[in-house]
Amino acid sequence: TITFTGGVPEGGINTSNGLVSTIVFRVKQPGSATLKFDDSSSILKADGSGTKVPITLGRAVYTLGQKPPDGPQVFSVTHPDQSAWYQNNNVIIGWEPQGVNISGAEYAYSLSHSPTEIPDATHLTTETTANFPNVEDGIWYAHIRQKQKGIFGETTNYRANVDTTPPAQFKPTLTLLSTTVISGGAMINFFTTDSFSGINHYEIASFDPSKEAGDAPIFVEATSPYRISDIGTGTLRVVVHAIDNAGNTQEGVVDVSGANFYLTIVKNNYPLGILALIIAGLAYGAARYRYQYIRPVRNIAIAPAVWKDEEKDKKD
Repeated sequence: TITFTGGVPEGGINTSNGLVSTIVFRVKQPGSATLKFDDSSSILKADGSGTKVPITLGRAVYTLGQKPPDGPQVFSVTHPDQSAWYQNNNVIIGWEPQGVNISGAEYAYSLSHSPTEIPDATHLTTETTANFPNVEDGIWYAHIRQKQKGIFGETTNYRANVDTTPPAQFKPTLTLLSTTVISGGAMINFFTTDSFSGINHYEIASFDPSKEAGDAPIFVEATSPYRISDIGTGTLRVVVHAIDNAGNTQEGVVDVSGANFYLTIVKNNYPLGILALIIAGLAYGAARYRYQYIRPVRNIAIAPAVWKDEEKDKKD
């Protein structure tokens, strides 16, 4: 028996259908329970006189059953970490039944993009594994619930992240700085996006493509912009790998030609280009002068000095 008495001052509650209070019951054992309002129950008007309001007192009968068992323990041999991304688009889900006596247990399962779906109970199986081949990229949820002795348990939801698509195509670009005029280096810029798992990191390698193929180029993890030094006068190939969180790789390649590199400096950085040409001209002139004049002097053999008496020669 529950007794509830109360009132609201300042005009009371002005409604024909409203919630006054809630009561929570705890079920002790399966069975039936009847809830009814006592005949002495009443509602009074807030009119200063406490006039009774006409009401209808009803009753309800509830059938109380056992709490549904918890959902099965779910795992995946192909996607074991629910927070990680995988290239594998064949999702295999397994589960361990719950309860002491699991003989005759049946299961309903489904796979969808909804994190809280309840699988349809029209198709049941006694198997404890399910295979979902060739699923599309994205975030998937497997839903499994167990039926034991005619009672369905709670639904267990398991997440599987699939990404088989590499990052978007991209091409590294070359940025020339004032220091590159003297040092012969450049800054390589690169950026791309990934639709599902996101970019994890970049790796970069540079090599001379004219040389015979030998050992594979060594890639190092890098961030943009990345400095490339010692371009020289030949061609340098720069390869950038963009790797997403599922391990998919996209490759971007740019070839840096030494001759075009310095011409580009002159074109895009006119004052610096003129300075570079002046420095190169002075260096060339100095080298030529040294080769033509200074170097031959060093090779001249100086003969010993001989004094000659011109007066004596005239008498003789």
